[in-house]
Amino acid sequence: MDLKIALSGDLPARCSDALAALAPELGMVPAAEGVPVRGHRGAALAVCCDGASVTIEWAQPIQFYRALSLLPRPLAACDIREEPCFETVGMMFDTSRNAVLRPDTLRSFLRKMALMGMNLGMMYTEDTYEVPGQPYFGYQRGRYTYEELHALDDYADMLGIELCPCVQTLGHLNRALHWPAMRRLQDNDEVLLADSEETYSFLRQILTAASAPYRSKRIHIGMDEAHGVGMGAHLRLHGYEKPYDILRRHLKRVLDIVNELGLSPMMWSDMYFRLESPTNGYYDGPMPSQQAVDAVVPGVELVYWDYYHMREAEYDEQLKKHDALHAPTVFAGGIWTWCGPAPDYDKTRTATLAGLSACRKAGVPLVFATAWGDNGAEANLYTALLGMQMFAEFTYHGSFEDEWLAQRMRVCCQADARAFWDLTLFNHMEGMRSGEFRPVNAAKMLLYQ
Repeated sequence: MDLKIALSGDLPARCSDALAALAPELGMVPAAEGVPVRGHRGAALAVCCDGASVTIEWAQPIQFYRALSLLPRPLAACDIREEPCFETVGMMFDTSRNAVLRPDTLRSFLRKMALMGMNLGMMYTEDTYEVPGQPYFGYQRGRYTYEELHALDDYADMLGIELCPCVQTLGHLNRALHWPAMRRLQDNDEVLLADSEETYSFLRQILTAASAPYRSKRIHIGMDEAHGVGMGAHLRLHGYEKPYDILRRHLKRVLDIVNELGLSPMMWSDMYFRLESPTNGYYDGPMPSQQAVDAVVPGVELVYWDYYHMREAEYDEQLKKHDALHAPTVFAGGIWTWCGPAPDYDKTRTATLAGLSACRKAGVPLVFATAWGDNGAEANLYTALLGMQMFAEFTYHGSFEDEWLAQRMRVCCQADARAFWDLTLFNHMEGMRSGEFRPVNAAKMLLYQ
């Protein structure tokens, strides 16, 4: 039976609209004769109930909605206090790999994020948004309209969630650059041509279009895995230059545009490490050299992404390498949805605990989860819900126990956590061992054989 509640006191803006959206998932109904629930703006998250009335303390709107999800059912006396160990905890939605989520699907994820207490949604859109004047950008790829993104941003804001754009401004642009009309912008098949005025005119168009639907001034400008930068058309036009020099010049031009638009940028950090790695890898190089430090342009946050390591000490080491770059660093972990039709939650749990523990110790202010759809987004994104719950519960508790995760999944997702854990069994086969950087993905191999 639904719990009737009567809200009063200090409440988040648009609280009645948010509660109308969340009530069916919470099993609550706003009613004048319901249990009194009084809001109070404070320093942290607290839920106090004497069995007949409830007081909720909240510092951010998102904490008020998480607090509603913490109320015991049936209603009983409680005194719950939670203080997040990160200022911001987010979820990045990969909508660029043949799985451009419909707006209603994204709204369902945003509602679950609100109940979990996650306050940042990140829309990873390589070319899946409309850009006026660029008809081939995202053509036949399910790109979002301005109106769709603006409505999503409004919905997220109602729930206390900041929604922000995530784009690419150097690499990862194969789907856009493969059109003959765009080839003048190519350094190679994946990478934009740095130092070309046509490139920066194009980037001004996409950055303007990408940021326009959102309230947030935060933007992720990508810049990762730009393999072969300076080795294609740039080499033919200008001769050989050190990739670090090209990266720095290009980033400065991108930041000029970002600053004109009044935006606050972040970027993936791997290119600062790959150029000195013996394998072009991200994690196996030395401490950054002076030329790597000199290539960092002030005014941009670095995003350290790591979904692979299983030991906290390894994350500690990578965070120290980032400290040497003298730029603010945030962290992206991974929910292993990219290994085939079924996710790998054994790797997800171990890597998430190790990575977030290191970030908590290092004082990293912002962490977010990724759930990539590499190779065609074979795994349904809803399989990532348990991983999202892990990130949320670690943020508010500094850990996540299986029993507590299961309880929270029932409330926030109306789902059985055991069923999510069991998805991992699709990839468990006797004699097969998971490597550090690769899972066992027997389900994929068997499906396609």
